[in-house]
Amino acid sequence: MTAIWKIIDRWLAAHAPELARDLLPGAGAREITEAEKNVNIKFPPDLRKSLAIHDGQLGGVTPLVGDWQLLPVSVIARKWKVLHDVVTVDKKRKIALSEAEKTAWWNDKWIPFATNNAGDHLCIDMSDEAGAGKGRVICYWHMRKDREAVASSYKELMASFAKDLDAGKYKYEDRALIKVK
Repeated sequence: MTAIWKIIDRWLAAHAPELARDLLPGAGAREITEAEKNVNIKFPPDLRKSLAIHDGQLGGVTPLVGDWQLLPVSVIARKWKVLHDVVTVDKKRKIALSEAEKTAWWNDKWIPFATNNAGDHLCIDMSDEAGAGKGRVICYWHMRKDREAVASSYKELMASFAKDLDAGKYKYEDRALIKVK
């Protein structure tokens, strides 16, 4: 993750200093471990390393990865709890959802690490349901049941983004990171 972030940081410093300043300093091991305890999931090593380098974004400018703003570790835990509680509250209210419907909507083995600020998230799927691959990155759409896989891992997602930056496939214009090729 260090090499990936060096590419991203170098590109941002040269082309999008405002976006570079939006990245937070790394989280400490204690903060990451506390978040893992709060969500009862051990984060994948690449997410841990990434959070130790940059603890998400402030959110004052454009999202970093496509439409997705990276979340600080404390917000990851809060977002997970909100999504978990929606299903828990529904259970308490005795809303008639089948287990399959509850699991299709939210799975406690998903780690929300990025948001589009419209209720949707990129999540690391630690469930390995149906042999789909533990650690894959999925899109959680709050208004839809489908969960599109976008990368086989967090590291793959970030490496692909860094490669595209380095290859000139993005430009920063009018406070927005735009994919051009």
